[in-house]
Amino acid sequence: MSYKYKEIKEILSQLNISRIPFIGPALCDKAEGDENYDIPADLNRYYIPVYKKYLSSIENEEYPFFFGELQPETEWVNFNGEINKQNPWYKYYLKPDKNIHFGLHLSIKPARVGSTDEKEIEYTLNNRYHEIDFGERIGVKYYVLHISQDNFIGTDANYKAAVFVLKKTIEYLAAKKTSAYVLIENIEYPKYPSTPQELCWWVNKIKEFEGSDKLSFGVMLDVAHLWKSRGDIIRTIKEGNIGRLPDWIKEEKDIIFQPFHDLLNYTLKTRLSEIPVIGFQIGGCYGVETHLIPGMRVDDDPELTDISIRRFYDENIEMNLKTTIKNIVQYYFDSFRNYPSLNKTVHRPLYIVTESYISKQHSEKHSLRYPNVLKGVKAIRDYLVQYMEKLDYKSRARARVYEYFKKR
Repeated sequence: MSYKYKEIKEILSQLNISRIPFIGPALCDKAEGDENYDIPADLNRYYIPVYKKYLSSIENEEYPFFFGELQPETEWVNFNGEINKQNPWYKYYLKPDKNIHFGLHLSIKPARVGSTDEKEIEYTLNNRYHEIDFGERIGVKYYVLHISQDNFIGTDANYKAAVFVLKKTIEYLAAKKTSAYVLIENIEYPKYPSTPQELCWWVNKIKEFEGSDKLSFGVMLDVAHLWKSRGDIIRTIKEGNIGRLPDWIKEEKDIIFQPFHDLLNYTLKTRLSEIPVIGFQIGGCYGVETHLIPGMRVDDDPELTDISIRRFYDENIEMNLKTTIKNIVQYYFDSFRNYPSLNKTVHRPLYIVTESYISKQHSEKHSLRYPNVLKGVKAIRDYLVQYMEKLDYKSRARARVYEYFKKR
């Protein structure tokens, strides 16, 4: 894709390349990694200093740092409505700081999204309310919502229950007068939303709820989930089970069969062209794996392997991270240029979250040690910044040629 040098130069000067991208890891308390590096450790005394060390290439600390997406999975209240005193998140005192950005992924495990049981619905909402209170207390910049959940997606009653929980969540966020973005995440098929059309539909659906006009909505695009959903849908069709797919997925089957980067571009530039994608979740995708350390393969030892995005990718079995990163940058420039209504401030947020969890089949190789996780974060950041600087260099080179011919 070509860019006019004036446009890209203006965008880069407005964004200030030193300030973006905001890249950080997912911090989940249920990860089963090395006990000395389990996530989250003491965020104030351990994690933040270590992260600053690994991102030492950002020299000016007056710029904001994105320290990651908090993903609590310990229940905040138990099934009887009592506070869970064992929840470590109650003990974290993360003072709001304009130079420290956190996102908050609302819990999945202490939730029964889509359950029709009144007690389980109450349990789900109680946990969400306490979690949102925590998010407001520490000043998170965005919330991520899952709309559906395994075991509760089979019937119309499950769908109505999921809508009810979503509606109550939106109402509570509006009542808190949050300034954070509220982001809908795509999840793996057959949960919803898993396809471009579903994602667009749900973002528009929540705008109908009471209090939604007081909130800023957007999308957290989980690239790994989109990659996995594409593979699962293709497999379903090839196995002769296309009849199991809903009509709206059948409508998009042609683009789903295209190479993944075409599906990603279609999602961003067609379905989500007028909906702000504020964040991207990226994991290393190889075979059935979707949350490896980016830049590594399943047989790599993160202690010994040089993690790099600049390598050959077999797109038949793994996601091409180089192409994915380029697609993200191009989307960001295009949306900034073509849809000014999406950019309420000069510095539009762009959060990239690396989701690196234990490998399903190679847990001994991909342990969640902070240094290894942060190597993946830094590999993505370095490649992304290099690509943005390459675009910037090309734009300035064109500018010199343009000025030369203009004088002639």
